[in-house]
Amino acid sequence: MDSIQFKGQIKDEKAADVLGKISKKIENWKSLDPAEYHTPEGLDSLKQQIGSLVEELPLEQKNARRVGNNVYNSIKDS
Repeated sequence: MDSIQFKGQIKDEKAADVLGKISKKIENWKSLDPAEYHTPEGLDSLKQQIGSLVEELPLEQKNARRVGNNVYNSIKDS
């Protein structure tokens, strides 16, 4: 969030929208049954969902793509 806002004010609406969509996917994943979804396969599925969101973004939306890729890579590193 720090990279897309300044003192609580959004600097990039498109990046904020992408981050909001990603946050919803993560919150949904967190609410799922841990025995079935909080597994390496479940985490990989979450990563793929986020990757799909990023791939849909136009190349011109560099900041939004960067934010999405940062989350994607953080999940991948987990």
